[in-house]
Amino acid sequence: MTVMNTESRRRMAWRLHALGSCALVLLVAGACSRGAGGPSDSGRLARAVEILDMAREAAALISDREEYSISLALIATTQARAGRAEDAFRSARQIEDPSARVIALSVIAQVQAETGRDEDAIVTLADALAAAHQIDDAQSRALRLGFVAASQARAGRTQDARATLADVLAAAREIEDSFGRACTLSTIITMPLDVTGWSHQKEVARATVPDALAAAREIEGSYFRGVALCAVAVAQATAGLFADAFGTVLQIEDAYGRVLALNGIAAAQAKSGRFSDALSTARQIEDADLRASALRDIAKAQAEAGRFAEAFATTRQVEDGDSRAWALRDIATAQADAGRFADAFATARQIADADSRALALSALAAVQAETGRAEDAVAKFADALASARQIADAELRASALQRIATAQTKAGRVEDALALAKEIQQSEGQTAYVRTLIATAEALIDGEAAEGEQ
Repeated sequence: MTVMNTESRRRMAWRLHALGSCALVLLVAGACSRGAGGPSDSGRLARAVEILDMAREAAALISDREEYSISLALIATTQARAGRAEDAFRSARQIEDPSARVIALSVIAQVQAETGRDEDAIVTLADALAAAHQIDDAQSRALRLGFVAASQARAGRTQDARATLADVLAAAREIEDSFGRACTLSTIITMPLDVTGWSHQKEVARATVPDALAAAREIEGSYFRGVALCAVAVAQATAGLFADAFGTVLQIEDAYGRVLALNGIAAAQAKSGRFSDALSTARQIEDADLRASALRDIAKAQAEAGRFAEAFATTRQVEDGDSRAWALRDIATAQADAGRFADAFATARQIADADSRALALSALAAVQAETGRAEDAVAKFADALASARQIADAELRASALQRIATAQTKAGRVEDALALAKEIQQSEGQTAYVRTLIATAEALIDGEAAEGEQ
């Protein structure tokens, strides 16, 4: 059995923590679910295609090859949404990283299925599946096969998704390192493969958890064994198997591993609407930072459910100032999504931290634009921009400015958005510039799709 050194395991822990939420899957597949248009000569789509061409040219100047591959994958999937299938495949073929290429092909197939091109989708999914099988590393192969299975499920190919899921589990079981195998098996449980008539997560959890637990128990060090068991417990909770999740927590010897697992379980309970249970679990978390994180997740879920008074009550229990600011930002965004803009801006003004307040203002301007309140959004752009430019953290500043550019596009101010993209290029770098161009193109496509649904 291959033994990983401590530093490699720590890097693996961070990678799997990021992968566990399937953030990239939801980001790209979620972009598809907002609505995909077929070929069109509309002004918005034509402008989106022009901006994607700009993004394609700009991406060639990205020096980091991993970032280059991810940018190309995002460009390819957005080109597919714009009805530019040949451009999308051309971009996908130029992706150097096989994992990113699998993602691009899978999402292109989803767009094809959503626009009635079922036969084309079948062929593209087959290409994605073949590309995933060519990945040598068992862990990467398992995770990318999982992405293909998710795309097959979203495209209505349930039986194909089931067959691919068997390949996912087989690849995961090939992982020699016990820690990597346990965490990857847990990640598989959380993958978004739900389709009508297929209760995926509980089904997969019951089939996968025994192997994940066995792999975790093989790990010698209590810290990494605890991290692996934590991953299993959170996966069980995500699948709705809360009693099993708490049973797994009892097997964790490491104190930090236990509270980390409780944090994940509380978040899963909140997402499923079990707010009282989630608060009870959060109160068991001894670590102050993790308890604050759990309470923030609960407040966000309460706000998204329209239970604003409860969300504020939960936020008042958050001791950490940064987490409390984050929670207030989430509440403000939920209030705006519910059309309660006056309340949303009042909540944003309660945020003491300047960076968090700037992020909240940019998010609120975006929501106003998305909900057809363009004039109100435009009035807020100046304040949002002034605040965003003062954010010290470069990544957060780029995120806030990109959100404002998206809002400007949805308010019909495309040239302002492109000017802001150039500003982002100068201050935040080439990758941030390319991502802003892609987001601007997506906003135009979203506007076209929304108009077509009316």
